Amino acid sequence: IASFLTFYLHILSIFSVYILLKVLKLRSKNFSIIFYRYLDFFTVVTIILFVFQYFTKFEFPNTAPGRLCLFYWSENELGMSLAIMVPLYIFKYFEGKNLWDILKTGAICLILYLNDNKLSMIGIFVAFMTFILFAFIRRIREKRTYLLMTVVVGVLLCALLFTWNPIIKFRDNSLGLRFIILE
Repeated sequence: IASFLTFYLHILSIFSVYILLKVLKLRSKNFSIIFYRYLDFFTVVTIILFVFQYFTKFEFPNTAPGRLCLFYWSENELGMSLAIMVPLYIFKYFEGKNLWDILKTGAICLILYLNDNKLSMIGIFVAFMTFILFAFIRRIREKRTYLLMTVVVGVLLCALLFTWNPIIKFRDNSLGLRFIILE
């Protein structure tokens, strides 16, 4: 019964946050800007706290000993919350050419590498490649050509994955990209 209640309390808390965000969006004229600033502030504070924990070996409460995971339970949760911001920073950089966005992206990628977050790093790579793909293919005016180019590039990327299997060295071991994605 305890796990049942914990699960539904978790679902209820997620739904409550969703409702709260909807209400705030209805009441605020520039909600997207305010919400982005909040997420950006939270991410910058997380990066600063990670640097502090990395160099001082300080252990935050509610974390596993010896891990660099701040106030999250595991390194993967930290990596996921930081990786979510990378596509936003890339978009904001190409929108306004702000060097801080590139520095924050670089810091996040370094944190993911130090914490051995393989899937988050692959997610960032896919997000970056998707952004580049849409940025350059979107310039094509004809819709049929645009769709054809998107499908061709997608098929080529999938074929490349099955024919070329780069080995990525992480903290503990070396793994092939195909193994990371498919296993």
